[in-house]
Amino acid sequence: MRPGSRDESGAFNRQREFLRLFAKDVEFFRLVFLLIDQSCPIKKIDLVWAEDGPARRVGLAAPMGTVEALESGCARRIGQAPSHPDPAFCDIVNDYGRRQEVSCGISDKAAEQRVRETRRTWVYTCHAGLVDIAVPVFCGNEHIATLLTGQVLRKPPSAQGFVQITRRLAQLDYIDRAQLEKAYYDLPVVGEEDIHKAVKILELFAEYLATSWTRVQELVRDQERKTREELLLRREFAHLLLQGAASQEDLRGVMKQLGFRRRPNRAFVIRPSLEGQPGLESPASREIALSQTLKAIAHACLASKDVCFATLRDQGVILFAGLDERSDPSQRARSVARRLARAVAAGAEWPVRIGIGQAKAKLADLPQSYREALEALAQSEDPVAEYARRPASPAPLARRLDEVCACIESWRLQEAAALLQALPLATELTPGQEEAQLDQWRGILESAMGRIGLSVSRLGAGRETLEAIQARATAALEAARTPAALRQALISGAGEMLDELKRLYAGKREKLVDRAKRAIEQSIREEADPEAVRIGAIAARLGVSAGHLSRSFRKVAGVTFERFLMMRRIEFAKQLLLDPFNNVSTVSERCGFSDATYFSRVFRALAGMPPSVYAQAPPLPREADPPLARAT
Repeated sequence: MRPGSRDESGAFNRQREFLRLFAKDVEFFRLVFLLIDQSCPIKKIDLVWAEDGPARRVGLAAPMGTVEALESGCARRIGQAPSHPDPAFCDIVNDYGRRQEVSCGISDKAAEQRVRETRRTWVYTCHAGLVDIAVPVFCGNEHIATLLTGQVLRKPPSAQGFVQITRRLAQLDYIDRAQLEKAYYDLPVVGEEDIHKAVKILELFAEYLATSWTRVQELVRDQERKTREELLLRREFAHLLLQGAASQEDLRGVMKQLGFRRRPNRAFVIRPSLEGQPGLESPASREIALSQTLKAIAHACLASKDVCFATLRDQGVILFAGLDERSDPSQRARSVARRLARAVAAGAEWPVRIGIGQAKAKLADLPQSYREALEALAQSEDPVAEYARRPASPAPLARRLDEVCACIESWRLQEAAALLQALPLATELTPGQEEAQLDQWRGILESAMGRIGLSVSRLGAGRETLEAIQARATAALEAARTPAALRQALISGAGEMLDELKRLYAGKREKLVDRAKRAIEQSIREEADPEAVRIGAIAARLGVSAGHLSRSFRKVAGVTFERFLMMRRIEFAKQLLLDPFNNVSTVSERCGFSDATYFSRVFRALAGMPPSVYAQAPPLPREADPPLARAT
């Protein structure tokens, strides 16, 4: 999340929990829609969420109703075959949904507005002459949704009735009259008693829906309260461990209250890495980013078992975890740290570094593990640094990675791929030290993947996609048992990132050029300083390099940036010359030319005539302009 954006980490968790619980009710709603479809003369029902209601705010934007129920697994479970509940008449009127906004959508919007204001059911005649029903759904004073149904006739179809309908729909010129007439005579006819029964059923359903909504809200609030209490208790436990003054009996009591299966035996320090990050130049932006990252760390810790944590403003977050140390404890701790780093990255844009202290046999020794984690961070720049096992990247590999990242950030992707294939990695392991050396190289290569991912993300690759690639590469590195397998895991992961960049920017070049064109047009019309329209200034405004923008222009627009800029200036000059109060010198200066003579020469080359002639007798629009010649 960028600095200055609204902090929605807490709200997002509430939405996710609400949707998870509400999904259980959705199955019942679908069953109701199917039962109505089977047993009532009025078939189709649409549940349309209010545009500014609470449903939209928790992420329920898509409508629900009979159509969705017939396509769901619920219909298959009760043996109901898929069908199309919309009358053919309505499909023809709204052009099978393509012209909903200028046909049926008008009546639906008006009905939603009326029942919202009156809080009462409305039985009405739609714009096409059919009987429709709108039932509001209110949760307290909040309008949640509207139930819409109907699309029936009160009286049997007749020639006179069809004439009235054609008058109502006269402005919809895309309708085939013959098809409409056939569909009109196929419309269901429903009496007043059945319409009244349908209203009662829908009003009961609306009441149940509102009750379900209220119940889920209360469940979410209760879960939030329990989460806050657990968060406070975990923080209190972490402070007790850090101080080392609490009795063993008190500590065991808190562990039992938290449901810990294993006592904490190792300390981790998680520290945001904000220095040098783009967009964090001001103290205020850094403070916002720090708060957001610390909150994301807290959420990631809260989702872990046998973990307590506390935020130390100057150090980051101290975390005490209970790990199974029976086999390969170092690898286990590093795996937990990497998983924690990925979880934090999913909740905040800014990276973190994690220091790992040694495992301790006693709770009283955990403050020492905390100090070791701090020392590990101080002595290593790796994303995950473990005390007493501080793998240092060999100098040749570090230099080659610098070259790879530089190639990526300058869009020399083929050269970057070639350098990756030639990375100087170990090919043999020392007998008796295989596991230790594999673990050392694994850490080095994970750090390398992180550096490459950062370079790729700076060019606009999506965070979620990069996280997925990083997760696959990490899993491959952890599974590797030979230097060759480690090399292949790194090359495959980095190759995926480069492929994603190529795929992403296959369409982004066009968008970049379109944005540059708009920036040029705006600068010319707003009489911006000529320096503001140069390629360097426009590129900086768009957040790319001048070289990348220049290459993109030639590839997408077929002309150079400078050529396009000159053409747009001349096009604007043509407009100004049509004003009799503008002379050639005025127009020349207004369009960014310092010399009127040079302006006249360029204008003639591009427009085929001098500016003075164009001002007196501009060519008619239907006349073709002469081929563009290069200005000299």
